[in-house]
Amino acid sequence: MKTYTASSRRNLLGSIPGNLPGKLLGLFLVTVLTSSSAQLGSQIPVPAKTPDSPLLLIGARIHPVVGKVLEKGELLIVDGKIAAIGQSVKRPDKVQTVDLTGLDLYPGLIDAHTCLGLVEVNAVRSTRDLDETGDLTPEVRALISINPESMHIPVTRSNGVLTVLTIPQGGLVSGRSGLMSLEGWTWEHMSVRTTVGIHVRWPRMSLPEKEEERKKARKARDAKLDKIRELFSQARAYGAARKSRPDTQQRDLALEALQAAIRRQEPVFLHANGFREIRAALLWAQEARLRPILVGGLDAARLTDLLQRMEVPVILTGINRIPLRRDDAYDTAFSLPRRLQKAGIPYCIAGKDTPFEVANIRNLPYEAGRAVAYGLSPEEALRAITILPARILGIDDRQGSLEVGKEATLFAARGNILEVTTPVLAAWIPGRPLDLSDRHKRLYRKYRKRVEGKAVEGKRKD
Repeated sequence: MKTYTASSRRNLLGSIPGNLPGKLLGLFLVTVLTSSSAQLGSQIPVPAKTPDSPLLLIGARIHPVVGKVLEKGELLIVDGKIAAIGQSVKRPDKVQTVDLTGLDLYPGLIDAHTCLGLVEVNAVRSTRDLDETGDLTPEVRALISINPESMHIPVTRSNGVLTVLTIPQGGLVSGRSGLMSLEGWTWEHMSVRTTVGIHVRWPRMSLPEKEEERKKARKARDAKLDKIRELFSQARAYGAARKSRPDTQQRDLALEALQAAIRRQEPVFLHANGFREIRAALLWAQEARLRPILVGGLDAARLTDLLQRMEVPVILTGINRIPLRRDDAYDTAFSLPRRLQKAGIPYCIAGKDTPFEVANIRNLPYEAGRAVAYGLSPEEALRAITILPARILGIDDRQGSLEVGKEATLFAARGNILEVTTPVLAAWIPGRPLDLSDRHKRLYRKYRKRVEGKAVEGKRKD
């Protein structure tokens, strides 16, 4: 996938011919954008090296997430892991000290639902690698397709989002998602977990009111449901055949990809928002003896009994959104985290579930901040984008909180990260200091100079 970054050393827009016909302008832009990646790629920050000596962060207000906040605490990083944390830790020899007085230290934020690395400019087809042809593509692995040079990666991590689940799109069974940290040369270097689970996009269950349309819609819906059921049924039979006749049973990559889900070693992510879709998807997962995770879940609060009985966690894809139905309360999505917490449903807050939102993954803390305004405590909101997604995704032994033995994936900010005005000033993945420069900051510096120039020009006399 080719990458375009708008912050070139020369003004890219200045190269557009002024007399270019309108019909050709779009084609010219696409050609320029896709052909400029080589010369602009150097503006993606170079991955950092692991420090030669231990690193001691001092003076910060430390938010462990799983414990009390430490005022002016200290955190020691050795070989990329947290070796000690407290008010005063023992200093090893040749330690590098970083003074973070006045800043807040947080574990890296985790977004459990993104297309990061799979789409660059959504309007340009050649920069989208989101899905494969066909409705059933379980063999697809999203992580091996990501673009490490994506301009969205530096922008995202500049706001504290340091780990994301990148998900394939399209079809009914889209493929397997992968968990990656936002720093590294290649997808292998960035991988936290190459595959996390299979993603099933449940068909819409409601039907039109007109009888003629209902029959057609019902037939199409039932055909999709049969495809999903038949695929998992075939996968179970295939697994039994491979076990009993490993030498004679021909390999099938699609059915092979479902074996971890069939054996409940990996979860099945069920994408559904409406009441009917959620209920139908969960009952199917129960019948198929799978380990489901609900994704979307805007109507999840209406099915808390079923979710509790099946012990199904929920990944909420966006809090800043409108309700599903016109007669729903305006704050249906805003208050959903609080309602799930009160019901004892495991949940986390993620970004919105469309490819168009890949540029806005950095807004994850503000999704959680919205929930604070509608009943969720600030401490719980922070947990909803750190330790809670880590538990759902199975990496809470490595990330999600600041504890001894965990990876030193963390960042320092000036203030409450849930507030829009809070800047992130430093970050480490894991233990490697990040270059937090990005396209937004370069454009800010560039156009600030223009504004300063205008102010000078305004003093001239005619």
